[in-house]
Amino acid sequence: RIEELHADPEFLADGALRRQELDAIRAELQASEVDPELVGLLYDAIVASEGSAEVMVRFRSSSNAEDSVDFGGAGLYDSTSVCAADSFDDDDEGPSLCDPDQPDERTIERGLLKVWAGLWKVGAWEERSWYGIDPLAVGMGVLVDTRSKDEQANIVAFTGVPSDPDDARYLVNAQVGWLDVVSAESGVWPERCLLTVESGQVVDIERVSPGSEVDQVLTDPQLRALGEGLWQVEQVFPHDYGVMLDTEWKVLSDGRLIIKQVRSFAPG
Repeated sequence: RIEELHADPEFLADGALRRQELDAIRAELQASEVDPELVGLLYDAIVASEGSAEVMVRFRSSSNAEDSVDFGGAGLYDSTSVCAADSFDDDDEGPSLCDPDQPDERTIERGLLKVWAGLWKVGAWEERSWYGIDPLAVGMGVLVDTRSKDEQANIVAFTGVPSDPDDARYLVNAQVGWLDVVSAESGVWPERCLLTVESGQVVDIERVSPGSEVDQVLTDPQLRALGEGLWQVEQVFPHDYGVMLDTEWKVLSDGRLIIKQVRSFAPG
């Protein structure tokens, strides 16, 4: 179907038609069935990793059209929470066995289909088209990791300043935990800080601007821990000269700082 649409001049020229067709493709994908053998393999892998089928995990997009120097793709695709136990509880009724606050089941099948279908979101198609990425060459994989709940903060931090490549400080964008940094709603913006790091130590913190929701998202000790951790990542993560790292972090409900993702970023 994608091959037919990609060769259809009317589809390529008409934005409304593209939205209609892509929405239909996603709906069809999300209504399809998943191979039971794959579901069983994922169930076993989640239990082996988490120690229980009742630990909520996140299914995250891991396509071949994101996280590259030339095409970041941040915020284009879908992630979703999944409870392996919900796939084998012999009913379709919620709440989720992993989280009673989730009124509906969060099955493996639902999670896979949602992430896979996200490859054909309208915004993702348009962005890839703008960058000249062949839609017939893209594919979607799924990364599975532990879900965090009630986190204190979400963070996007760069080993540089994207708007000024000559500035060697680290740029930190932080938002209170129930809000996204990358896909923020209109009128919501993160706290911005600049960190001067020397030999792995934060020697200066400049609070550039507060966020829209609270006066201060991260404390000075949290910013120092983040800067030191980011410096360590920069030492070991392979990247070319002139390319900075674009990273995502969380402060969990218990105050622990964890790194969620690292990608290369070319300013300009």
